[in-house]
Amino acid sequence: MPERILVAMSGGVDSCVAALLLRRAGHDVVGVFMRNGVTEGAAARARSCCSAGDALDARTVAHQLDIPFYVLNFEEEFR
Repeated sequence: MPERILVAMSGGVDSCVAALLLRRAGHDVVGVFMRNGVTEGAAARARSCCSAGDALDARTVAHQLDIPFYVLNFEEEFR
């Protein structure tokens, strides 16, 4: 049975390539995107790795890799 590995996918290149390489190596990969609750103005959202667009990018890659993908909401924890 392949090892299950959880990959925190930010929607960026590094995490998406990590998921791809793990999948190619035969692991049971699960992708997650973590919402951190950054909502204070455009400047804060631009510096954040966790925008709606980033989530969509991560979801798209997970779909292409045929791996499960979940969004985890840590908004309360980041307050």
